[in-house]
Amino acid sequence: AMRSSPAFYESALPGKGCGVLAARNIRPGELILTESPLIVVPWWVRHSMYAAKEKKECLARSVKDLTKEQQKDFFNLHDSKVGENEPKTIDGIWRTNNFALGPSGPRSDNGLFLRISRFNHSCVPYAEFVWNEEVRMQEIRAIRDIPEGRGNHNLLLHSSSGCKEPEREERVSAKSLWFPL
Repeated sequence: AMRSSPAFYESALPGKGCGVLAARNIRPGELILTESPLIVVPWWVRHSMYAAKEKKECLARSVKDLTKEQQKDFFNLHDSKVGENEPKTIDGIWRTNNFALGPSGPRSDNGLFLRISRFNHSCVPYAEFVWNEEVRMQEIRAIRDIPEGRGNHNLLLHSSSGCKEPEREERVSAKSLWFPL
């Protein structure tokens, strides 16, 4: 289950789709959000003899088992794998929005989170995500002061892909993407 937080709110961002803004000033180390994954794909699915087929079946089953409201929310997430006027796919939404549950590696499960998927990507982030194995939830924590959102102070998460600050990338290992509607 997801706990709501008065620290942020979702908003349409001009030219960027849906994102997350700070509702108030947030201090470093502060817990911004804790969320359980909506869908989990176990690590072994990626390593099976028929990995693509297994993943497709696992995802189709998982989406089918969601409530109608959860399915609607799932299909409202961005699919970066299709063109502008092409229909979204379950696999594309998954590939665009999933996170490793714990340190990324060959034996890490992956999960998809409805709210966390709305956090933007940045090479100079305000926040990072951490998998809390004890409670099996993803946590978003501030890593520096985040001023109250007034248009351009998005709650940004770190991604090592495409960033040009290697010393920062070594220190902060987290990822997310920003997803237009």
